[in-house]
Amino acid sequence: WYVWASHLFRHELGMAVGMYAGSHLVATGGVYAWGERCGVIASVATDPAFRHYGYASAIVHHLCNCILEKGRTPVLLCAGEALAVYFEQLGFQVYGRWGKIKNTGL
Repeated sequence: WYVWASHLFRHELGMAVGMYAGSHLVATGGVYAWGERCGVIASVATDPAFRHYGYASAIVHHLCNCILEKGRTPVLLCAGEALAVYFEQLGFQVYGRWGKIKNTGL
C-alpha cells in the first residue's frame, strides 16, 4: 500500500490530508484516483476519541473543494450503510453499489 500511495502522491495522482489536535493526528482522508470527470474520495477516518467534532466533515469539504477546483465531480467510496447516511448529510447521494467476488477457492 505504501508504495502505491507514494507513487500517487509523487506524481500528483492523489492526495491525502490530515487534521491534528495539538500533535495528535485525529482524522485523515484522501483522493486516491482522478478520472477525467471525477476525483474519488476514500479512507476518511477519525480517531474514535475525536468523533463528533467535525474533523471528518472538514476533511471531506476540503477534498471536495480541491476536486471542484480541477473542474471535476467529487465521488466517494463508502463502506457501510451507517456511513452512507453520514455522507448523505454532507451532500452526497447513493449512486450505486460496488461488488466483490465471493471466495472461489482461488
